[in-house]
Amino acid sequence: SAILEGIEGPQSGLERAYLILDMGEIAEGRDALLSVIEGLSPTEATEVIQLAGLLGRLSVEAASILAQAGVLSHRGMLSEAMNVIIEQADIVEAKERPALLAETARIADRAKAFEQAASVRSRLISEYPQAPEVGDAALALARYWASTSDGLEEAISILEELIIAWPNAAVVPDARLELERLKGR
Repeated sequence: SAILEGIEGPQSGLERAYLILDMGEIAEGRDALLSVIEGLSPTEATEVIQLAGLLGRLSVEAASILAQAGVLSHRGMLSEAMNVIIEQADIVEAKERPALLAETARIADRAKAFEQAASVRSRLISEYPQAPEVGDAALALARYWASTSDGLEEAISILEELIIAWPNAAVVPDARLELERLKGR
């Protein structure tokens, strides 16, 4: 933290935020993340917004796990970040696990560990079918299966189930478009 003293800008602010999270100061780290969003690239800002949003709505215990994973992910230690969540997810309340699993899948995507991301999303969907994260997870899972050589039918099935089970989910319009595209293959 002393190294960044006197250095201003979104990237140094982002580094400070992750250092604060690494020290276990969740609320302060979240505030620091939110304060640098404006100067980040859209991709970086999206990741920071997702992390900050989750840190703000999870319990202290779950947010602490997420912060550890966020710091590791930021440092490029993606496999370790996924393991932190997977190894500790069962110690938090069941209602918080879907958010942690969804973040694990996003980290796996960034690591290009697409099979692992699909496995985590499948777990999320099967174990927590009523969780708000299911819509995004199902759409991403369908896209994964559609990208494999023998997964077209599975992708179509997932999208059809998503549209029927969650007709008002925000991702349903995208799911309908994806379904039409896949059926037109």
